[in-house]
Amino acid sequence: MVLSMRPVSAGLEKSWNGYLLSTVDTVLNRAENFFWKRMRTVVRLLDTTMRKA
Repeated sequence: MVLSMRPVSAGLEKSWNGYLLSTVDTVLNRAENFFWKRMRTVVRLLDTTMRKA
């Protein structure tokens, strides 16, 4: 099942409240342990530049 990123990202932002997101590892760890509607999120680090449409 694929979910829209907008509500998921809003919930993730809310869960970050108060956390110091100072490293990539911290951000990835928080995101990997986030659940949305009883489903765990899948997190991947993209280190390339996205192409414009």
